[in-house]
Amino acid sequence: RILDAADLYAVVGAPRSADENMIRAEFRRRAREVHPDKNDSPWASQAFQRLQKASEVLTDASARRRYDFFGEDRPQLPCRPRAPNPQEVGDPGFIRLVLLGPLIAVMMMSLSSGVVSSIVNGKGPIDASTFVGGFSSGPKQPRPPKDALVQLTRSNVQATCGAQRGRGLCVVLLTQPSAGVGKREVDLVRKIQADVAEDVRTPRGQPLAATWATVPATAEWASLLPPGATLPWVVVIKASSAKPRVVALSVPKAGGRQKGRLSRGVPLLLQEIASGEAHFVPLAKGLEALFERAPLPPARALSALSCRTFE
Repeated sequence: RILDAADLYAVVGAPRSADENMIRAEFRRRAREVHPDKNDSPWASQAFQRLQKASEVLTDASARRRYDFFGEDRPQLPCRPRAPNPQEVGDPGFIRLVLLGPLIAVMMMSLSSGVVSSIVNGKGPIDASTFVGGFSSGPKQPRPPKDALVQLTRSNVQATCGAQRGRGLCVVLLTQPSAGVGKREVDLVRKIQADVAEDVRTPRGQPLAATWATVPATAEWASLLPPGATLPWVVVIKASSAKPRVVALSVPKAGGRQKGRLSRGVPLLLQEIASGEAHFVPLAKGLEALFERAPLPPARALSALSCRTFE
């Protein structure tokens, strides 16, 4: 029964609505039946191993959510080792900071007093360019709000998702070319952003920083869609000094039109990215090339663009 079971719930003999206590109770009951020390069947060892794995997945809240959504048991990578504390290893940078700290504090106090003096003398507030103008390479570009949904174009895609942003992430919502971004899409993105800010953490417990953007699924953008995806869909671009890399939201086991595919799937994808489990693939060309129209779009992209569904 265990080796032939269709899913992990059938392996432990519990319904999908079962809570953790019920799953553990059913696991213990079946473990007594198939444990190799009590069962002479040549398949007892394999059955017991599958039963153990099913219990591990279904009694772990995060692993169970991934299994329920994607319908597959994804292997968990070991946690990365903790980075050494500079204070513990005598990091030279930390030592320099300790030595230069008082000097930096004095400089900041002098700068503050100069600003106050300028205001008192009627010269008005001092613009930051007074101090850093010599290092300016041109007019400053206004920064978008932290949670803004940036409309990607060929001219701003490098500034938004390219290597000049370091190793940042760009979460891109691909939309129907004829529909664009409306209030429903904006509300959906805001909900996902709130869930990600609350739940997604790196192994060090830090929130995952990302830029959120949108673009019509035209030209080469459509080729990033996985088979069976229906718009709107999400891909994540990771900037690097070499070629940018991309990973697309997986299609749920119920299909690309499943309700909640974005609101539930995107936080799961970003958690896998934060944990180092997501598999990025390099883009064959640069980001600007995604705006070039392909001569013959793949059949999967055409099928994905043929129908608009929403959550």
